[in-house]
Amino acid sequence: MTAGQSAAGFADDDYGQLLADFRSGQEQLREAEVRFQMLVETIPGVAYIAEPGEHGAWIYISPRLSEVLGYDPQSWIDAPLLWVGLMHPDDRNRTLEDEARWTETTGGVHVADYRLLDSTGRYRWIRDAATARPGGSPGDKALWFGVLSDVTESRDAQEALEQSEALLRSVLETAQDSFVAIDGDGRVLEWNNTAESMFGRLRDDVLGGLLTDLVIPARDRASDPLAAVVARAGQAPRLGATVELTALREDGSEFLIELTMWSTNSGRSQRYNAFIRDITERRHQQDQLHALAFTDALTGLPNRASFSERLDRALAARTKASDPLAVLFLDIDDFKSINDNLGHAAGDRLLRVLSDRLNACVRPGDTVARFAGDEFALLLPDVPDSAHALGVADRVADALRRPLLLEGRTTVVSASIGLALSSTTRPLGAEALLREADAAMYHAKRSGKDACVVFEAEMHATALARLELQADLVRATETSSFHLNYQPYFRLADGRLSGFEALIRWTDPVRGVVSPVEFIPVAEGCGLIHAIGTWVLRTACEQAVGWRGDRPLADAPVINVNVSALQIQEPGFVETVSATLTETGLDPRQLVLEITEGVLLRRADEILVTLQRVRALGVRIAIDDFGTGYSSLSYLQHLPVDILKIDKAFVDYLGVDRDESSVAKLIVQIGRTLQLDVVAEGVEREEQVQSLIALGCGAAQGFHLGRPLSEPAAENLVLASHERTGH
Repeated sequence: MTAGQSAAGFADDDYGQLLADFRSGQEQLREAEVRFQMLVETIPGVAYIAEPGEHGAWIYISPRLSEVLGYDPQSWIDAPLLWVGLMHPDDRNRTLEDEARWTETTGGVHVADYRLLDSTGRYRWIRDAATARPGGSPGDKALWFGVLSDVTESRDAQEALEQSEALLRSVLETAQDSFVAIDGDGRVLEWNNTAESMFGRLRDDVLGGLLTDLVIPARDRASDPLAAVVARAGQAPRLGATVELTALREDGSEFLIELTMWSTNSGRSQRYNAFIRDITERRHQQDQLHALAFTDALTGLPNRASFSERLDRALAARTKASDPLAVLFLDIDDFKSINDNLGHAAGDRLLRVLSDRLNACVRPGDTVARFAGDEFALLLPDVPDSAHALGVADRVADALRRPLLLEGRTTVVSASIGLALSSTTRPLGAEALLREADAAMYHAKRSGKDACVVFEAEMHATALARLELQADLVRATETSSFHLNYQPYFRLADGRLSGFEALIRWTDPVRGVVSPVEFIPVAEGCGLIHAIGTWVLRTACEQAVGWRGDRPLADAPVINVNVSALQIQEPGFVETVSATLTETGLDPRQLVLEITEGVLLRRADEILVTLQRVRALGVRIAIDDFGTGYSSLSYLQHLPVDILKIDKAFVDYLGVDRDESSVAKLIVQIGRTLQLDVVAEGVEREEQVQSLIALGCGAAQGFHLGRPLSEPAAENLVLASHERTGH
């Protein structure tokens, strides 16, 4: 083979190899282009190659541009200025200047956020991440290789978060409560303006410090479990709960706070937030309200609620070795007369004086309380026996009886006292013990007042029966279940009907007939006597109007109505009588009001004025049961009274015992001397009638002359009386 052939042969082989390599390179290039195409079309952003600057050409831009901004990629390549024109004016200069600086560097990734107007007319936030490649020679332009990503949603979320944080910050800084945040070690992370004011410490001074050292008194940091709650909040069992504790100010002063703590995540760490409220003023107000709720405003003594609470505690603390516990319940006798005669200011002063006296009678551990009005109670937690408790009651009674000066008058008061004992062998609840003491006090009151009575079992039954009777009496009053009977009385000279005494009767569906002796005291005790008395007065007056008809007044029977002591003391009593006369049309001269002699003796000054006003209406006044009060003649002659009714006790002896009947004779003589009519009560025998006639008594009533009659029977008696007299 010649040299030329060898060279030619070598050239052919080399060419073939070169061609093969070229073709292989072309394949690799096409494969690289395909991979690049797939890469740029599958990445979430818009890939691009562009020259820098406002007038720089776009060399390449991926098709995803139409998805992100809604533009055809070719339009950007054909119009290089379009990109700058779509940029938000507020972002344009900043973005171009920043790009120019980075164009001169190599390596690294430049990230810029700016807004571009999409094809719908809405600005979208674009994050431009690119690297700059300077030109290879002075004549070559630099190129940017980058990706445009739509970050509008994340940017909006970031702005919303920033706004939310700003709002939260403004709320926390203006909140009335302190806001504090700590890490898991109890070190302060947040401290708002209110916390600065509340604790007297600036935010910059407390950040990073232990909250317990800043706000918990030193004595509590080791012993108070709440201090541990704050110091190691991550171990706190009270997250989410509201707790109260004593806090410390920067100046060393202490105050009460209310702390509510909860936890939040901050990255991979835990933080603990707390609202802190100064409750000093609230606690002060609560203390004031507690004092109002448990203290009697007039005397400063504990009230009923406070007494019951202390009694409950004392009963709960009892052991087998405890001495008996005593409760004294006392009621000031006739306290209403102090208010009525001397005024309520004097009554209040009296109650304050009595409160001081009661306190002086007991030990430091005992309790004196005012329940209501003139009712007081004493709690003696440990007394050796009932004799010791009675000794206290005696000291109390003696202390209350000491005279004092009220409105310029020397005044002496007494009290009815009930005593109840509770021991471990006789355990009682607070309410039961109070009921027993109250029942004993009521028994003392009914037994004559100014006494102390120890509770006995039968008193409970009596008190319960009284309460049941009171309830039935209330229903009877509401349903008008009463009726009147009328007992006639006659002139002894000619036997002519003079009038009737109205007698109230009550027939209960269950109890049957209930005696006035039984229910009238109950009515007086519970305040029903006024309503019942008014009903009796009106009903009797209406009946008397019917008895008269068109007859002359002299031929009309008189109607007598009994008036309770409480009724006549009522401020509007005279007005009630006047209104009843006007509304029924009864002539005042046909009405007689009967009062007992005891009422006159007990409340003379007050009653005198009321009786004078009643008589001014034309109504006559009779003293019932006369002789039992032993009124003096000089006293009696100044009273506005028209009739004396001799008590049955003095009539019983007429015709039997000359000495005993002398009282009846004396009463008749008093009546004649004072020019008063005299009526004898309880006449049951004919010899009594004859004796009364012989004494010169004007009229009489009793079973011998006539029993109480129903309304129709009384009407028949009136008609019969008129027929006999011809009127």
